[in-house]
Amino acid sequence: MFVCLFFAINLRHTAACQVERFAQYIVESDELKARLSEDELAYAEQYKALLEKHMMASGLRDLPEVLSRIDSPEMGTTKTAETSHDLCCSLVPKPRLGGFVLCRVRKPIQGFFLATTKVPIDLEEGDVYALHYDDIAPLVGRGDVVLL
Repeated sequence: MFVCLFFAINLRHTAACQVERFAQYIVESDELKARLSEDELAYAEQYKALLEKHMMASGLRDLPEVLSRIDSPEMGTTKTAETSHDLCCSLVPKPRLGGFVLCRVRKPIQGFFLATTKVPIDLEEGDVYALHYDDIAPLVGRGDVVLL
């Protein structure tokens, strides 16, 4: 019983950490917001608001407007008719979707092609694999594979 409780708490903590890490990115995307539960979405929005308030209080409010915007996709880019300058990178962290992830197969998948292989592979139920997220993103979306 305590083992199940530990795993449930650990899973919830891991999910909360991911929401915190990418809260700004998640809240800006309608597709990602739709994947969250009501509680997770409320948590992400509250966390984003607190983070923005903290960043502004920590010094962003003293910078020029072009450098102090947090959630703009053009943040840090000055564009005029003559020139375009990248002043800094975005303050909104984005997940690296091209990296390797650990995943567990929830149901057997026959004849699956990875981007780097020309031969289909079979993914067996319950097996754990280290694969590029880009390759398995559709499987994750359908629930055939779960990330660990």
